[in-house]
Amino acid sequence: YDLATKQYSKLSSFIGEDRDPVYSADGNTIYYLSEESGSFNIYKMAAAGGASTAVTHLDKDPIRYLSMSKDGLICFAFRGLLYTVRDGGQPQPLMVSTAVDKRYASEITVPVRGGASEMSPSPNGKEVVFVKRGEVFVTSVKEGTTRRITNTPEEERSASFSPDGRSIIYASERDSSWNIYVTKLTRPDEHQFFNATVLKEEPLIATPAEEFQPVWSPDGKEVAYLEERNAVKIYD
Repeated sequence: YDLATKQYSKLSSFIGEDRDPVYSADGNTIYYLSEESGSFNIYKMAAAGGASTAVTHLDKDPIRYLSMSKDGLICFAFRGLLYTVRDGGQPQPLMVSTAVDKRYASEITVPVRGGASEMSPSPNGKEVVFVKRGEVFVTSVKEGTTRRITNTPEEERSASFSPDGRSIIYASERDSSWNIYVTKLTRPDEHQFFNATVLKEEPLIATPAEEFQPVWSPDGKEVAYLEERNAVKIYD
């Protein structure tokens, strides 16, 4: 396309696909990709048009993403690698090294059969809450399905069901202090933890003091716990 005359000129005549043209630094030559050889290779011709000449002779897979530097170094992608070549030379792969962290953290499945440090049945006897590897789990007695309740780097312990079976209380050492947390069923039509769709965890007793070993009252309205290892307190 001539910016002055606003006229177009057809340069290539191959009955197939020609694409990605780039000018040489002096503007006298055009390099482009063409399927003349059956697969995309680099060709060149005079900027005014004329006969084409193959620059590369790679086969089986197409060359992609042609570009050229000001000093005539041609760059392209081929079979997943980057290559450079100068007119009249042989393409050379460009070695690219990267140092990155893994995209995802490594995960492994750890069986929870045996080795529980503590356990407590639900009031209706249909579930059991237990602590394994410092995390709280719930298992259905009938189904045998296990649900993980906590997922923290800190330790949890002293887990038990509330008298109505809709809450689980436990102590957790978070933010450098033992505090007492509770996880609840949030939907009225769901009655078991192992197959509940929504659970909600919230701190129940969290102060700068150390609080642990929570125990529900029989009516579920109070929680007894140990503070700083030497005082028994009641939380309404």
